[in-house]
Amino acid sequence: MPAGLIFSIIAGAGQGIVNLQERTEGEENNMSSDPTASSGVLQWLVKQKWSPVGVLTNDQYTQILKGRILNLDVDIAMIDDRIRDIKQHEESLGEVTERRK
Repeated sequence: MPAGLIFSIIAGAGQGIVNLQERTEGEENNMSSDPTASSGVLQWLVKQKWSPVGVLTNDQYTQILKGRILNLDVDIAMIDDRIRDIKQHEESLGEVTERRK
């Protein structure tokens, strides 16, 4: 019972802080002329220096995707090489067993 009371107080205080933050940012966004500006905790989090979350431009996102595709192409090429090596090894083993017969 005491733990429930403590967690309720903590949750209520946290919600009050979030509501206050959203209300103040909502007023700031109403004053701005940018229709794409969003309010809320996520936007506040993005603005913080210590936050690992950030806003990416389309060009940055494109570069990240190109890098990932390049990594996948390299991985696929390595796997193809490994498959070719295994097939060559199996073929050489097949030739050795045929010579023994």
